[in-house]
Amino acid sequence: MVVFSLLVFAGMLFPGISCSQVILMDTLSYRIYPQVNPLRPALPSPFWGDDGKEYVIAVTRQGQYAIIPVTLGNDKDMGNQLVSDTADFPELA
Repeated sequence: MVVFSLLVFAGMLFPGISCSQVILMDTLSYRIYPQVNPLRPALPSPFWGDDGKEYVIAVTRQGQYAIIPVTLGNDKDMGNQLVSDTADFPELA
């Protein structure tokens, strides 16, 4: 498993983009989805950040690249992703 040093950037290089939408890795900045990057980021996919989140790189229909957080978790926005039951997999019940 490869871990990169990712830092949240203050937003000074990207006016109008919030701090949570930009990461820095080896002084190269990348935008986080829903923002996109015109060139393929020099990152493996998937990869883990120092923030404990897992990310994947996706290609859009327009040929741009999105860095998408895909870490599973339990929160009110995503629901309970860490538990499965008969509603999820009735064959395994």
